[in-house]
Amino acid sequence: MDEGSFALHGKYGRTFWETVQGDYYGFTFGTGDIVGAALDFQRKQIFFTKNGRPGKALPVKLERPLHPTVSIYSPSAEVSINLGQSPFRFDIEPYKANHGGWDPSMEKMLGKTGTVVAVLENGAATVQLDDGGGTKRWSPVLLVPAA
Repeated sequence: MDEGSFALHGKYGRTFWETVQGDYYGFTFGTGDIVGAALDFQRKQIFFTKNGRPGKALPVKLERPLHPTVSIYSPSAEVSINLGQSPFRFDIEPYKANHGGWDPSMEKMLGKTGTVVAVLENGAATVQLDDGGGTKRWSPVLLVPAA
């Protein structure tokens, strides 16, 4: 794994930070499961979801650009990625309410890719959009689900 990477292994249910194997996270996953990853920039935490149910939050360093990825080991495996273009299985509404709500300007970011170029002390993230749409800053709850 690359420096700054954080992962959850589906077969064994263990977390990995860079090259260090962590503890059992609380669930394994496989065929038919919907798995999500959520970054909380304000609290500097990550948590994973399985079929809409959240797991425990873990601390994460947000000092480098973040690149969501999915790794599969079976040549016949299929995966689809939802970056917000469809409703999430995890109910985000109560979570958003505890983070100051949802600003309509954030809608423009759903389904787009970009690079986090800065995270301020208050958790606000500056994101450079890959589509040339410029730079946006806000205090988001950024979800990167993988199914």
